[in-house]
Amino acid sequence: MKVAKNLLLVITWLLLIYTSFELGMWQLHRAQDMSEQSAPTPDQPLIALDKVSSAGKNMPIKAVNRIVSATGNYTNSYIALDQKIEPEVIVDLDVRLLKLSTGHGILVVREIAKNPPEVISSSVQITGRLYPRQNVDRAFAKPGQLPRIDPSLVVSKDNPFLYDGYIVLQTEKVANNVKIILHRSHHRSYPKRFQGFIGNISHTL
Repeated sequence: MKVAKNLLLVITWLLLIYTSFELGMWQLHRAQDMSEQSAPTPDQPLIALDKVSSAGKNMPIKAVNRIVSATGNYTNSYIALDQKIEPEVIVDLDVRLLKLSTGHGILVVREIAKNPPEVISSSVQITGRLYPRQNVDRAFAKPGQLPRIDPSLVVSKDNPFLYDGYIVLQTEKVANNVKIILHRSHHRSYPKRFQGFIGNISHTL
């Protein structure tokens, strides 16, 4: 009987030691996983817009935050109202509809709005970061203004098929070879002039 009790005690201690070891390993692996998820990852290579997304469809998860390129003509100009670009800074933004050779279009956030807006009639080649559409109004808008940056607000008979989301401009090359480079503030961020703006975007597709 005494031997059986001692054996049971030994088995109990072994089980406790094994359980503690497994718990410790689980916590270690969990901490490593969390560290990997929170660590910054490098941008993926530049890719054409039509290679990661399709016009008229919701933006796929793989396309969010990608640096994309596109070529076309700006056909419409809008002012996106009351956009937060820094903790205490709210501005209006210059948003253009870029019409591609396919007939599809994509909204492009160019810069803080100017009065009058810059006129660009030539073909442009752009690169920029792709973001999901906003789904919360920032203000009451009049014609030519946008309460939020959302392609569904500018769909029309002339522009029936638009890409979901919008591009925040990084480079813009006009047909006359004038090239504008917008400086980026840091990894996976908007250009410096839009710093802070990302924190106010809804990523709901």
